[in-house]
Amino acid sequence: QIKSLIKNTDINNQQIGYSAFQDAKHFSASLRREITRETVEWLRTLLPENAYQIYAIKSVLFNWDILEPPVKEHYIDFVFDKLIKRGIHINNIQLGFEILFEIKPKYEEYTTYFEDVFSRIESEDNDEIKIELKNGLIKIRPKRLKKKEKSFWEKL
Repeated sequence: QIKSLIKNTDINNQQIGYSAFQDAKHFSASLRREITRETVEWLRTLLPENAYQIYAIKSVLFNWDILEPPVKEHYIDFVFDKLIKRGIHINNIQLGFEILFEIKPKYEEYTTYFEDVFSRIESEDNDEIKIELKNGLIKIRPKRLKKKEKSFWEKL
């Protein structure tokens, strides 16, 4: 039931599933991974204009530490691509950066994604979205920069 509630596009049902999943600490790690994996797979099927599924998106973070690397990769791809790079609403972009702030993806591992967001900043016509993208990147900027990423952050 939790899986179907979290993957429901009705915000109220999704919130109920989110709360139930948050309280399901007695579930085995395997079951929590399964629910989270299926949630990530579902999120990836959404179009950018339908990607703002706040409770489904945030539910993935409950189990971040126990997820398999491919699931983490797919989730990060979803966040960068559908919420930020191709996000059409400010709230998508804000949520995307809120998630990235939590999981702290490293520039050297996700260079392409960071560069894609920067390209969108350069080509974006909507000033509000442009500012949100720039502020979002600044928010997730690491405190200590490595040589390879220094030029990116200076350019930003």
